[in-house]
Amino acid sequence: MIQWVAILVWLCVQSTVLALLLLPGPAALRRSVCNLLQRVRTVNLVFLLLTLVVLADVYMDMRHLEAKRALTPGNASYEKETVLQSRLFRAERNVYLTAFCSTVSLVVLRVSSIVADNLALRAAAAKPSSKAD
Repeated sequence: MIQWVAILVWLCVQSTVLALLLLPGPAALRRSVCNLLQRVRTVNLVFLLLTLVVLADVYMDMRHLEAKRALTPGNASYEKETVLQSRLFRAERNVYLTAFCSTVSLVVLRVSSIVADNLALRAAAAKPSSKAD
C-alpha cells in the first residue's frame, strides 16, 4: 500500500515539474527548475529505475491473477469471483499508474534537458559578439 502512495506522490511531483517547464512563465522560473533538475538528475534516474522494477512486478502480478481467473471454474462462488475480480482490477490499476509514472518521468527528463539547452542558447545569443569587423 505504501508503495502506491509513494508512486502517486512521485507522479504528482513530476506532473507539477512538467507543468512548470511547459507552461508560459518567467524564464527565471524555468531556469531555476532546470538547474534543480540537473542537480538531482541521478535521483530522477533512480526513481525511474525503481518505477520500472515496480512496473515489472505489478505486471507479473496482473498476469498471475488473469491466469488464476481463467482457471477458476464457472461454478465458483460469487464471493470468490468478486474477490478475484477486485484484485484483478487493483492489479490493472497499479500497472497503469506505474506505467504512467514511468512515462512522465521520462518526459520530464527529456523536457528538462531541452529547456536547459534552449535557455543556454538564448543566453549565448543575448551576449554581444566579440568579433571585430
